[in-house]
Amino acid sequence: MDPRTARRSGRSPSRSAAIGPLSDEYCRGQVAALHRALLDRDVDPAGLEAWTTALTAGLALQDVIAGMCDSFEYKTLYPATAAFIESMYQRLLSRASDPDSKAIWLTALDQRTSTLAVIRGFLSSAEYCAQRVTELHQRLLGRDPDRAELPERVVALMQGAPLQDAVLGFVSSAEYIARAETRPDAARSARRTIARGTMPILPRAEDPDDDVLELVRGGDIRGALERLMQRHGTSVYRYCRAALADPALADDIQQQVFIEAFRDLPRFAGRSTVRTWLLGIARHRVLDAAKRRRRSRSHLDDACAPTAAEHADPRALPGEWIDETRLLSVLVECVYELEEPARTSVLLRFQQGLSYDEMAQISGENPGTLQARVSRALRRLRDLIEARFER
Repeated sequence: MDPRTARRSGRSPSRSAAIGPLSDEYCRGQVAALHRALLDRDVDPAGLEAWTTALTAGLALQDVIAGMCDSFEYKTLYPATAAFIESMYQRLLSRASDPDSKAIWLTALDQRTSTLAVIRGFLSSAEYCAQRVTELHQRLLGRDPDRAELPERVVALMQGAPLQDAVLGFVSSAEYIARAETRPDAARSARRTIARGTMPILPRAEDPDDDVLELVRGGDIRGALERLMQRHGTSVYRYCRAALADPALADDIQQQVFIEAFRDLPRFAGRSTVRTWLLGIARHRVLDAAKRRRRSRSHLDDACAPTAAEHADPRALPGEWIDETRLLSVLVECVYELEEPARTSVLLRFQQGLSYDEMAQISGENPGTLQARVSRALRRLRDLIEARFER
């Protein structure tokens, strides 16, 4: 709706402009864009609904970004501490790290600073916030910001103001409304951008695999594939192994992924980065493999499912005599043997650190139901872990 139509309808231009960043469509678009940018895959329906519900309820976009970067799925892409920190520079700041600042973050993690605190440090940095404000100026006002215009909005973001509030501030400004009056084409474009949820929340970067695409365009598909395997073979395998908890199966899936990539590289359309596209193939093959495995194990479900959920099993985990690293590895594998929605509930509760009330706000379920589900899942996890160490 342009400002003149807004006036005729009795709605102020600023109010009309403000609707976009608060809309369900905007929130869905942001969640979908974040999944592609951070997790290298399209969002699943359950994740889309959960994060959209949280955003429309008032969760800041920075919190969504932090939650995805702190997720188990993201960390499987970057299992080494140094690689995780480097990914923060690449994905959030769109640049390589510098040795001094990277060393500071690595030292913080060595001293038991949480990864979530590190992520929030990047999201509240002057560099990240200045990038976002500058992009909003360019996209919504059609110009670069003056030096005097940056500090107030940048400081607000650094102090925790939601990114969507920054969007609201721009689209309700006198300059934006005046521009909409005189440049209706630009206003329509900006409104479409807002409604679709594609306002810049992460920096836009060139595809680091452009050289691979050059090989494809030159007809050297085999050379392009070899380069992809050198760069991304390990991360594809780690993703498959973490998701399936089966090294042999992960190795098979990895081979399937690159066979499929070899077949489809000439038709790559460039709607995502090559890496995102490659891990999207991996995700589909992992889901197919997980479904086949679930069907083969379905006869065990009834025998293993507990019936009471008042309290978790009081027995201690068998950790006093087990190497901590091995126990963690086994725990991760066993979590991925849980069926949905138990697996997601456990990860939200213990990996994301949410309370049952917070989980209820996201899922729309009763907190007591969620607590009972987690309690059952913990007993199931305990049994799975003990069975592993009794072998």
